[in-house]
Amino acid sequence: MGLVHCVSHLDGMTRLRYCAPSLTEMPSQMLHVWDHFHYTGDVDWFVKQGYPLLKGVAQFWFDNLFPDGHFNDSTLVVNPCTSPEQTTITFGCAHQQQLIWELFVNILKGVEIAGKTDTAFIETTRSALEQLDRGVHLGNWGQLQDIDQQNDTHRHLSHLVGLYPGFVLASYPDNEQYSRSDVLDAALISLVARGNGTGTDADSVLYPKNQLYHAPNTLHSDNAIQLTLLPALPSTWPSGHITGARVRGGIGLDLYWSNGAVVNATLYFDRSSQATSVNVNYQGQVIAQIAGQPGSVHPVFV
Repeated sequence: MGLVHCVSHLDGMTRLRYCAPSLTEMPSQMLHVWDHFHYTGDVDWFVKQGYPLLKGVAQFWFDNLFPDGHFNDSTLVVNPCTSPEQTTITFGCAHQQQLIWELFVNILKGVEIAGKTDTAFIETTRSALEQLDRGVHLGNWGQLQDIDQQNDTHRHLSHLVGLYPGFVLASYPDNEQYSRSDVLDAALISLVARGNGTGTDADSVLYPKNQLYHAPNTLHSDNAIQLTLLPALPSTWPSGHITGARVRGGIGLDLYWSNGAVVNATLYFDRSSQATSVNVNYQGQVIAQIAGQPGSVHPVFV
């Protein structure tokens, strides 16, 4: 097994510092690998570079996931692990379980695109995914469970990685242990409980994200992408536009809004993209259902 500094990033920055045991870097960096493919639709890059990276990290986790001996529920968990910069060393940490779950899901979505036929690896991935604890549990005060208490205002929100930039929370299906609304409500409770980012051990405030549009990853490659327009527009941006924004599936987006309301949007499907279905959502309603084809252009009016 190779070793890396506990602080490392995909752009090459590494440094030494005190850290509790954690192997989060590998699966978290694989989010960037899948996202590069999913936003660009570059199949050639995915076949030559992306898929081998995902496969290598998955093979590491095949040997480093263990049956949950505490709850004895037949699920596979990471052991040991810790929530970043928290002192408790434990097992089955929410963020690591979520990241590994997304890694396995993305591999299974990518094998057909990459034209891979390594059956043994694919079946091992599928079996591990079925047994894996996905890191989504509701706590006794309604929160998304992590190593925290109601008075914990630590700046790290790692257990919400499945909300953004991940998707295990954002795309949680209703036919699982909890309903999707229950999971999103728990994520909100956790976020509010942590405060505004200026509490103990904080060195930054919570910067606003995803005010203009949001389109999380999907569980299956044939699921429609759920694109939401202006989910959280700041009051200081009542009117404006963006052009050339990127959406998953190899899609470009132009968006215009005025007085806090969407005027129109246009989706551009790259010629290298796959055929992709997109549901365009606005103010809680689906306003357009698009069956995108490579090279197609779809205006959306509100």
